[in-house]
Amino acid sequence: MANEAGLAKGTIYLYFDSKEELFAALAAKLCQESLGGVETALAEPEPLPRRLAGALDAKIGHFHRLLSGSAHAAELLDESASIAATHLDQLDRAFRAAIERALAGAKLGLGARARAELLLQILAAGYCVARQ
Repeated sequence: MANEAGLAKGTIYLYFDSKEELFAALAAKLCQESLGGVETALAEPEPLPRRLAGALDAKIGHFHRLLSGSAHAAELLDESASIAATHLDQLDRAFRAAIERALAGAKLGLGARARAELLLQILAAGYCVARQ
């Protein structure tokens, strides 16, 4: 990976004490970028379906594209799964909350229970499409 970035392998460890620390920093950065994209998409002056599609792409599509284009995806997933778990859990909670706010703010005339069910359907559809 260092070679792909144009760095000597040891150079990275001037900034990180271990591979685990590097993966944690990378996970934090990727999650931060993803959430920023979600918030940007939901703030657009577009109809709700377009904003939701943009948010799903910023969260789910972002990681799908990164992993599908990486020769190191399997290694990153295997070795960093537990390291990145906290960051990914925080991203999932923030993503869910952002979608909930968008649905509540859209004044769809739905009660809390119906909005919660709609949220689950939106998330299920987004994750299902990403797996295909």
